[in-house]
Amino acid sequence: MERGARRQAPFLDASDAGTFQLLRAMPTAVRRVAGLSAFVEDAVDALLPEA
Repeated sequence: MERGARRQAPFLDASDAGTFQLLRAMPTAVRRVAGLSAFVEDAVDALLPEA
């Protein structure tokens, strides 16, 4: 399996594994950040009087 992976992408090595994990986790992280952002906006709207 290792040989096949190297043949297809010789420019990749073990140091890229963390990058791949990060890219795979990105959609989840983006959804969490978007949800948190909306939560913060709602909280700020509730706490601050309208201008």
